[in-house]
Amino acid sequence: LASRLIVDWAWRHHVGRGFVDTPGDLGLRGEPPAHADLLDDLAWRFVHEGKWSLRWLHREIVISRSWQQSSELRDDLREIDPDNRLFARANRRRLPWEAWRDSLAAAAGSLDPSRDGGPGVDPLNVENLAVRSLYARLDRQDVPGMLRIFDIANPDTAVHVRSQTTVPQQSLAVLNSPLVVEASRRLAQRALAEAGEANGNEFVIRLWRAALSRTPTDAERTTALAWLASEASAGSSSGDGKTTTEPHTSFDRHARLAQAVLATAEFQFID
Repeated sequence: LASRLIVDWAWRHHVGRGFVDTPGDLGLRGEPPAHADLLDDLAWRFVHEGKWSLRWLHREIVISRSWQQSSELRDDLREIDPDNRLFARANRRRLPWEAWRDSLAAAAGSLDPSRDGGPGVDPLNVENLAVRSLYARLDRQDVPGMLRIFDIANPDTAVHVRSQTTVPQQSLAVLNSPLVVEASRRLAQRALAEAGEANGNEFVIRLWRAALSRTPTDAERTTALAWLASEASAGSSSGDGKTTTEPHTSFDRHARLAQAVLATAEFQFID
């Protein structure tokens, strides 16, 4: 039973859904597992081939065709398995809070993966963007609202599966949180440094690659360049006709574009 519990836990974290919908009650009283044979096979090989190695188990899952599938819902699957209980496609899901915060720091070029141990830090303090969320400090008597908005586990009880909500407060947090604002500013500075400030086209390409790990489409590049040009034109003179400039230390148009990219569903969701 222990090997099945571990396999179901690892599968759930990688695939987005476990073999059973009652992970805290895997047994006679819980729901029967989908793909019981696959669960038994993985559990047996985890013990006898992997020798209880979690590294072996993670590798076995991520190199499988099941894990590498797209989340696109085909017409035939809509009829056969609309809830994806049989894992015929990937489950589209939002990044958990910790992974999302680390992604912000990585896109900004601030994350330092070399840290090994040390005291816990405030994950919302912009001075700690270099520290992975693994080392976040949490006061269970005063859980920050930002973390509650993004569905962290209740620290006062055992949580087998985190709830996943989609509420307006999440989008508002992305627009107003000092953590996201600072990450956007650093991302823009990173893209500008890599591209050179005089080359708007290269800045957009570097921005997309840093945040989304891909080159922007022609339509995205055209829209982004047009918006940057319009913002530059609007900010070139103030209301009294005096010429003004945008210091890159402020939240300028480059940083605002970076924030818009970080706020996209593509950055926050796994497909």
